[in-house]
Amino acid sequence: MSNYVQDLEQAKYELNTENQRGSLADAGKIATLKSRIEELTKKIEEEEQAAAHEAIVSTVDDMVIGETPLRELFDISNPDMAEKAYRVVSTAWKQSLLEAAENAKKELDAERAEKETALGLLEEVGAEKEDIQVSLKKVMQEKYDLANQLEDAEAKRDAAADELEEAKKEIKRLNAQVDELRKEIAVGAANAPKVIDIGESMKEWVAAKAAAEAAKPAIYDVHAVDFKQSRFTAKLAETDEAIEFGYLEKNKYREVTAEEAEVFRAEYEAKRAQENVSVDAGEGMELTPPVFQGEIEDDPESATDGLDQENTNVEMAGATLEERVAALEKAVFGEAKQVA
Repeated sequence: MSNYVQDLEQAKYELNTENQRGSLADAGKIATLKSRIEELTKKIEEEEQAAAHEAIVSTVDDMVIGETPLRELFDISNPDMAEKAYRVVSTAWKQSLLEAAENAKKELDAERAEKETALGLLEEVGAEKEDIQVSLKKVMQEKYDLANQLEDAEAKRDAAADELEEAKKEIKRLNAQVDELRKEIAVGAANAPKVIDIGESMKEWVAAKAAAEAAKPAIYDVHAVDFKQSRFTAKLAETDEAIEFGYLEKNKYREVTAEEAEVFRAEYEAKRAQENVSVDAGEGMELTPPVFQGEIEDDPESATDGLDQENTNVEMAGATLEERVAALEKAVFGEAKQVA
């Protein structure tokens, strides 16, 4: 019996150890250990019951009352009746003790059943605890992801705020230049009121903006490198070269479709082919003839567009204030209409 007890304790120890592994526990091993524990428990109970019965019978048979064996109490003149009387008493007593032992066994079984139920509830609590830990880890991961997203959003917000501040500074600077030009024009044209054609200026601005947008490198197949969208990859439309750039550099490019990119590549290849043909034919070696001051004066557009050129600056240096203001006004705002 002692071997059964040792085996039972070992099986319980192994079961408890395996349950401690949580999600990594071997379900097959747990089922085998539980079956082994039930088998050993049943064998121990059978042996305990048999030993209890044997002890009861031995106790009754060997009982001595007042230094007189129980059997001698029934020593009467009729031996046959004495034996029968002894058997009746002995049987009744044994039955009573056996019933008491059976009741004790039932109570023990009930206690063990309650213990098994408690162990089962403990296992359920352990499983629920593990589920709660998994849910907690998931919530913590979601919290971490949300914190990263918030940090990224704040970084983009700060970047946008910086760009807005730079734009405001640029607008302020341009407004200051416009005010200075207006003052210069007002001084030189005080006696000659003019109506400024804003429409022409707006057209020039729109055309300049479109030209600036068209000058940006065309890209396609744009993808974010990370979920924060702080880095991007794309392909140049003309050469199909792969590039990578940051969030703040995205406005340096203009995005086109894959179909439009094919047109860009075709134009680029045609341009390269034309340049190769020109080089092979010896073209492109002509020198541009010098532009003389007389030619500039004969060409009104050259006179207007050449305000930035060195020769024109020399010529303007000797002009009157009214002529300088008129030329500056024409260069900035275009042709002005005379008020009737």
